[in-house]
Amino acid sequence: MRHFNRLRLILISLMGLLGIALAFLPFVMQMTEAAVDRTSRHDMAWNGINGRSEYQELRHVLMTYALNPTTDGQQAAELAYEIFVSRLNTWRAGVFGAFVEASPARRAIVGWIAESIHKIEADIAHLDDDRALTRILAELDRIDADVEQLARDSYTTNTEEIAANTIVLRKLQIVQQSLIIGLIGSGFVLVVLLLLQNRLLGRAHNAEKVISAENAFLAAHDILTGLPNRNSLHTALAKACRIFDAGRPPAVLIIDLDGFKPINDVLGHKAGDQLLVSVAKRLEKVVDQSSGNLACRFGGDEFVVLLQGAGSVDAVLATAHTLLQVLREPHRVDQHKVSIDATIGIAFRDQPNIDPNELIHRADIALYAAKAKGKGMILVFEPEMATGIEARQKLEADLAEADPWAEFEPHYQPLVDITSGEILGVEALARWNHPTRGMVLPGEFIPAAESSGRIVEIGRIMIEKACRDAMRFPKPIAVSVNLSTVQMIRMDVPALVADVLAKTKLPPSRLKLEITESVMIHDAKGTRALVGKLQTMGVTVSLDDFGTGYSSLSYLRRFGFDELKIDRSFVGDLDHDRQSMAIVQTIIALARNLDIKVIAEGIETEEQAKMVVAAGCAHGQGYLFGRPLPFDKVLNVLGSMPIARAA
Repeated sequence: MRHFNRLRLILISLMGLLGIALAFLPFVMQMTEAAVDRTSRHDMAWNGINGRSEYQELRHVLMTYALNPTTDGQQAAELAYEIFVSRLNTWRAGVFGAFVEASPARRAIVGWIAESIHKIEADIAHLDDDRALTRILAELDRIDADVEQLARDSYTTNTEEIAANTIVLRKLQIVQQSLIIGLIGSGFVLVVLLLLQNRLLGRAHNAEKVISAENAFLAAHDILTGLPNRNSLHTALAKACRIFDAGRPPAVLIIDLDGFKPINDVLGHKAGDQLLVSVAKRLEKVVDQSSGNLACRFGGDEFVVLLQGAGSVDAVLATAHTLLQVLREPHRVDQHKVSIDATIGIAFRDQPNIDPNELIHRADIALYAAKAKGKGMILVFEPEMATGIEARQKLEADLAEADPWAEFEPHYQPLVDITSGEILGVEALARWNHPTRGMVLPGEFIPAAESSGRIVEIGRIMIEKACRDAMRFPKPIAVSVNLSTVQMIRMDVPALVADVLAKTKLPPSRLKLEITESVMIHDAKGTRALVGKLQTMGVTVSLDDFGTGYSSLSYLRRFGFDELKIDRSFVGDLDHDRQSMAIVQTIIALARNLDIKVIAEGIETEEQAKMVVAAGCAHGQGYLFGRPLPFDKVLNVLGSMPIARAA
């Protein structure tokens, strides 16, 4: 009995120990799994070491440029700078951000690095200036030790964490093995424990393989869109250029999104990222990548398509037009419906001596030439384009250095009652009085001003000068001023108009602002609100170049414009194209039903004037009635021609 009681006590004790072991076993497994997971992570060291490599690459590129200044060197420096700026952003987020914030010293180091990097931002674009290059190298020398220290600290800290986690993992394994030994009498439990242990080891191994695969993917793909990146493009181009086939040469298409920056500025970077992802998905649908073709993101809002064995120029142009058509369809981003256009430059490897870099360079030149012609253009590289680009770059450089108030001035063209000859008002048209080139027309400088953002300042000056001049007209006629898409998106137009009217004392009823349909494509809701605000102020809002944009008739109904101007392309064809006459009559009838005034633009002959009147439009503008003139000369015209009382 005593032995039985002792045996029972042992059994009870063993059962109690077994129960405790079984209760403790899941906790040990969970801790083991967490320790394995922590041991397999190398985010912090990877981030720090890669940041140091990218910084060293930036120094190397700059030193190389200092020894041998080239355009490629400039571009390489700008790219290396952008990469390191991106790395600074990752240093302030996630695991690495927590590592930095944990130490005041590291926080200060990152702050110093960021301060120095931002100091050289302006100088990076001007490496041809020795002083700029000297300042950049001086700033990099100042933070060289800091970058090295941060990378070393991240590696050391990560190594220490892994070592500590390894010790914890070993201790947990000892506990687990002790439990297995304690449960040796139960083979089933032992087998389960061994299976669980093998499962954990397998999970750690799989996690390591996933990390390696992710790193390999990130090295070859754009993080945001998932498209192949610049590295993948160069690899594919190098492969495509190994064999020369004059009959089916590879082609490179560089696609630049028109209107992306205003959308990104107005709707925010989140919406901009969503738009880039949407564009990437559409490119993937059009480009058949199974046949060796490639659609990749080149950076920013630029994408590149590689067509291997493209065939004829017509075939490539057909693909380019398909891409444009697909990209122009509205995109849904961040609860907004936005539309964009794109410009495409194309280059063929039609000669065996064209290497991948030269092929991309030629496509870039074609893109630049296409953008100079306007949005939504497609051009194939031609050797003479390089000369045109040099002229455009010279114009942009002159524009950047111009004094807007002194060099830009409005010229005025009369708007008349065709039947009576009375002047209804004038339109202010921007002119650039270039110090050496003389008078430059808007068709030359407006695209460059819009792409550089200088149009905002020029537009403000045009409105103010036009209002000041209008106060000096001999009669109180209205003055019309054009607003570009960039102005309306990046400026507070109502506030500007209110300020100018207050300064010049011009009555709001004498100011007309003309906008084109393209601005409504970018932000229809915002444009409609803007038109309403201006009309509430008493300013007239006119729809310019009517009939050349998208969904023109729907805009008339939705936006409530005060007047519209029939585009000169219809007026110019009136005397030899019956369809143009039918279109003009339809526009005039529709406007009359909507109580909208109509002005016909581009009237150059008496016959065109008669046909415009016959179509039902009494107001016109064009060379027949007067060319754009500077203020002093237009005063003479206004003094000699009758002025309409209604104006």
